[in-house]
Amino acid sequence: MAIASLRQDARFLLSRFRRLKIRSDVAAIFLFHTVEWEPTPWTHGHRYITPFDAFREQIAFLREHFEVVPTMELVRRQRAGTADRPLAAIHFDNGFATYDTVALPYLKQLNVPSTVFLIHDVLYGAVPTRNQLAFLLNTGTRTKFLRDLSATFCSTDAATFSGMTIAGALAWLKSRMTPQREALARAPLSEAQVALVAEAVYTRCDAADGLADGLIDDPRRCDFDPAAHLPICAGSASDSCFTRPQIETLVAIYSGPAAGGKQLFPGQPVGAEAAGGWSNWIVSDDGGTMGTLYATSFFRYMAFTPDEPDFDWREFDFAADPARVTIRETLDATDPDLSAFHDRGGKMITYFGWADTALNPMMGVEYYEAVQAKMGATTTLDFYRLFMVPGMLHCRGGLGTGRIDALTPLVNWVEGNLAPAMIPAERVEAGEVTRSRPLCPYPKVARYGGSGSVDDSGNFACTIP
Repeated sequence: MAIASLRQDARFLLSRFRRLKIRSDVAAIFLFHTVEWEPTPWTHGHRYITPFDAFREQIAFLREHFEVVPTMELVRRQRAGTADRPLAAIHFDNGFATYDTVALPYLKQLNVPSTVFLIHDVLYGAVPTRNQLAFLLNTGTRTKFLRDLSATFCSTDAATFSGMTIAGALAWLKSRMTPQREALARAPLSEAQVALVAEAVYTRCDAADGLADGLIDDPRRCDFDPAAHLPICAGSASDSCFTRPQIETLVAIYSGPAAGGKQLFPGQPVGAEAAGGWSNWIVSDDGGTMGTLYATSFFRYMAFTPDEPDFDWREFDFAADPARVTIRETLDATDPDLSAFHDRGGKMITYFGWADTALNPMMGVEYYEAVQAKMGATTTLDFYRLFMVPGMLHCRGGLGTGRIDALTPLVNWVEGNLAPAMIPAERVEAGEVTRSRPLCPYPKVARYGGSGSVDDSGNFACTIP
């Protein structure tokens, strides 16, 4: 992703804020991933990087329209009703070194406080322990915080973080070892082969929704079968065909981990193979992936109690070890009972890219369906709506319409009781909007009306498939 596009996305979000009338009783937490002077070639693909000049503009806006305070002060004053102007706290959700080298020095220069991560029980009075580390909003601990929120929108939240990491481990193991973890080398998938998979997937399923537009609106309706729809190598592997073990690798990735007849975590939906969606997260011609990096530290220092610093995640036993992952009790936000949030008038919007390989989009779908089952479909729709984005990678990018303004619909819902029947989204290439589409509240999807440009959202309507 070009640096100009990263800046443009950051400034687009800022433009949405500038349109809002911010009430004096508002208290908001603004969450950043990481800030860099100039995103490097490696981080160009990380669509959640904020270039420093755009970050500086955003902080200037916050200082102008909010009183920026430490988190605990925000909590105390909001609860006591003593704030006489909008309050804001600034959070960073990851431990990137650039927080210390770029963001923090600038914030200190302005005397602006900030927080890295959020300890859940700091808000609720208990003494935090190592296992109470939680990431606010975007990493899945939403149900632990909702009783103190009136509104929230979450992009690609990791509701089942432990399961996601276990699935990432499975993808790596299956690409190199037998299911019994015997020391038999298995040829990894190359990025060129993944591009070949992408071509086969979209040839098979692009038009399954009635429109050949380069998008798969719901990958669950795609009947792609690697064994049937990919060329099999007559001899050794090459970038133009697949060996039988490589086919098994693909089946394992799409199927997800299971043990004892029980599904441990969803498989990766098809459709993310295009636009580099698998690169660095699932496959890499350079060796390790983000999945392997996460798995290494997760299993050594988070998964088990006590820590197991020498644990080799390549030896993870899918039959026995999942039960030992104690961090799931704190980290995974899977409780579908949102009645307290609903009863106090809260509203929530979440959206997920169907082509996200960093956080499996089925987490969002399965959690939403669990809330519907617990609270009823009608009640759920009254306060919580999920929007799935065809073709979008992690947070944005990919083949889909990845520029999304979820904030304005949320404000209109909270303050004007106007529930979002759709959210407008755009695809931006080289600084120009090349396609617009409505995002529809799940399970509705956008359907083409039969006339006019397929790149104009006005020619689509949200319908039940």
